[in-house]
Amino acid sequence: MNGRAVILGLARTRRGWLGELARWCSTGILPAELVTCLSVEEALAVLGAGRRITLLMVDDTTTRWGRDLVAAATGAGAPTVMVRGGRGHDHERDWEAIGCDAAVGPELDPAELTDLLRRHEVVAAPTDRRVEVDSGTPPGLLLGVLGTGGSGASTVAMALAEGLGHLEGADAVVLVDGSRRGSHAAYHDVGDVLPGLPELVELHRADRPDPSEIRGLSWLLPAHGHRLVLGQRRPRDWVLHRPSEVTAALDGLRRTFAVSIVEIDHDLEGEEETGSVDVEERHALSRTVSRTAELVLAVGGDGFHGTHRLVSLVDSLRRLGTEPERIVPVVNRAPRQPAARAAVTKGLTALVGGSVRPPLFVTARPGLDRRLHDGRPLPRSMRAPLARAVTSLAASVPPATNDDRPAPIRPGSLGTVSSPGTRWKDGAA
Repeated sequence: MNGRAVILGLARTRRGWLGELARWCSTGILPAELVTCLSVEEALAVLGAGRRITLLMVDDTTTRWGRDLVAAATGAGAPTVMVRGGRGHDHERDWEAIGCDAAVGPELDPAELTDLLRRHEVVAAPTDRRVEVDSGTPPGLLLGVLGTGGSGASTVAMALAEGLGHLEGADAVVLVDGSRRGSHAAYHDVGDVLPGLPELVELHRADRPDPSEIRGLSWLLPAHGHRLVLGQRRPRDWVLHRPSEVTAALDGLRRTFAVSIVEIDHDLEGEEETGSVDVEERHALSRTVSRTAELVLAVGGDGFHGTHRLVSLVDSLRRLGTEPERIVPVVNRAPRQPAARAAVTKGLTALVGGSVRPPLFVTARPGLDRRLHDGRPLPRSMRAPLARAVTSLAASVPPATNDDRPAPIRPGSLGTVSSPGTRWKDGAA
């Protein structure tokens, strides 16, 4: 090792291993300096202060630490080592799943730590860690639904979940209320407010839960033919959802359900557009779903105003980086006449360009408000065509990737022009 290493230790007071580590550093047994923290917030402040940290050591019994802290350490170039809790600790975290580089027991050995420092001190750049799906288990389908106020996005998401639930089975399809002001608890007449999305994200804070645990946070609705994850109790609850934990929760849904439908807000702005990290984190769920879902259904109403809002939604998705072939415009309360639908398709194509798919049409049904008021399923004539159309479209796109991860440049690709996108045929639901 070149020079003295700096170890950041996070643990509760009077943890034996931390005292031993401090003694070794002060007496020269271990060629390192120890910085001790008692809370996650303190550790994040040290990592963000710009000081070079060689290694982060976290006691497993420390509360409220998880992916967010590990991601911050990775961004600072410091690998993370989890110190197991020892006897009396009822649950040992899956250190590999949350991104830690190693795990050691509570009985530390100076030689073992010296070897860890020697192996990890050369780590200077963040590495890209991703929780892999269990081998042999294909990930489930992720679908996003978004729309401006009054567009009927919640009704479209509900119809899609019911239609796919009748195709795949009620236990294989989940609808997640991801809006900051959700409405599906009322639409489905659940009669309660928890568990819901906050508990789902919290479950993924520092562990990789089993599918049975994830399924236990959803409500089975046999009459509607699918499961439901309730939304936030208050709009301000977004502050509890860290981006890394949101990504892990979506991975957990993919591991648990064949199809996950997430209704998200139409606000997609991030730090690049607003200069605010807080704004980007507030929109973390919407931005992550829009980037990683196989299909994103952008819902707008009929008429001039609805078309204008729909074009704005599609433009926001494209600026975020959502691939055009994954964006599906949906015209809700659409006209029944073929000529009127053709005119809508022609207008949207002219405004958004030919690279985006033609719209799907969802026709208004009489008595819909009464069905929602009574908590009854939507008409089969509304849900079945939409489910069939989306299933067909999803089969034609490859699995989505996270655009935030760097991609290697293929030799010979610089200075070349990619081939034009595929033109899609008109479709209607």
